[in-house]
Amino acid sequence: MSDKFAVVTVSSDDFALGSAVALASFRQSNRWFSGETVVIATDLSDDRRALIRAAGPTEFRAPSNELLRRIDALCDARPELRTRRLRFCSLESFALAGYDKVLFLDSDTVVSGDFEELFRRPEPFIAAPDKPTLIGKRRDRTSFESVDANEQAGLASFNAGMMLIGHDLLDGTVYADLLDLLEPDAWKGVKTDHTDQLVLNRRLAPQTMLVDPLYNLPIGHRIAAQLLQGRSVEEVCMFHFNGPRKPWKPDHIVERAIDDPVVGCALAKWHRAFERMVAEARLGRLATSAG
Repeated sequence: MSDKFAVVTVSSDDFALGSAVALASFRQSNRWFSGETVVIATDLSDDRRALIRAAGPTEFRAPSNELLRRIDALCDARPELRTRRLRFCSLESFALAGYDKVLFLDSDTVVSGDFEELFRRPEPFIAAPDKPTLIGKRRDRTSFESVDANEQAGLASFNAGMMLIGHDLLDGTVYADLLDLLEPDAWKGVKTDHTDQLVLNRRLAPQTMLVDPLYNLPIGHRIAAQLLQGRSVEEVCMFHFNGPRKPWKPDHIVERAIDDPVVGCALAKWHRAFERMVAEARLGRLATSAG
């Protein structure tokens, strides 16, 4: 492929190790990928930046001043969103003009499969279903609560932890629409604690190409094992540690990994990706010093 691609995530000091492993695991499982790596962040410390660079050359990008202003205004109107304000920075992915395709990944993921087939697809926006869609329901456009599938206003919603964004959506138009959806008035009637996922679904769900959930398997939900029925765990292209239990905080996740074999497998793959990242970084430094 000769097109210009990027893989993107949002990071913070608390999530930097997760960001590094997410990005490293993507490259480990997609050796064909020669695109750029972009990390969106507001206040990463120097040592956290160095940690992320262990996954490979990285461009660090701050969210636009306009996005930050809109986030501030929304959080002033809805103070309960302040602790989750960083999540809205994923919207900056739609401001990355100049690329043919941008793959956004949450930092609490580990990639274990090939994404080349997705990059070859012609659809301008690709994502995997979120929980209501996976269980045959929809989301109400106003409240974002799960509703019956026969609700006419319901959205066939996607999980924003993996989004493949095509060139046509990177010209600034969608970005401007997403910013407008951060206006406090647009949040009247919202009854869930979602952040960027709500904004993205309101704008993009009707035009989303929903793909196999194994491209973004949500292991924070108890339905992961159900989704794998009749399929091998080795078919999973990306495990998503959605929810409070993160793989770089073992005291939070070990008990769940013991109880749930899918979580145990995902945790093992995350640690193997981490070990491989460290080994490759060490080899890179040795090669540099030898040269």
